[in-house]
Amino acid sequence: MPLWIPALKAALPYVASVVGSAIPAFTARKDQARANDLIAQQIAELQQAVTANAGSIRLLAQQLENALKAVEQGGDALERNLSESRELLARHERLATQREQAYAQMRRALRQTRWLALGAVAVAVLALALALRPA
Repeated sequence: MPLWIPALKAALPYVASVVGSAIPAFTARKDQARANDLIAQQIAELQQAVTANAGSIRLLAQQLENALKAVEQGGDALERNLSESRELLARHERLATQREQAYAQMRRALRQTRWLALGAVAVAVLALALALRPA
């Protein structure tokens, strides 16, 4: 039997523990390098997402600004329409008041005309009675 086999058998448990301790150190570097690459990739993705979000926020802000301008213009148009409607309503109220006054005057004139007609009929009947009276 070769001389190095018993030495190898005696050193094998120590070699296993040394190798077991050394292997994670070597693989850790690879894993750490992979982790660093992964972290760098995630950071790049996050930066892209932040840039995309900033662009979306700008677009939304522009759309909101346009919407607010449209709402303000619509509000101005509604205020003008409301003002015009109030003016028309006031005009129609004045016209209605004038029509009511004219109607009241017509009713008074009609009453007066009826009384005059009644008086004229009475005078005509009296005149007829006088004319037909035997002499």
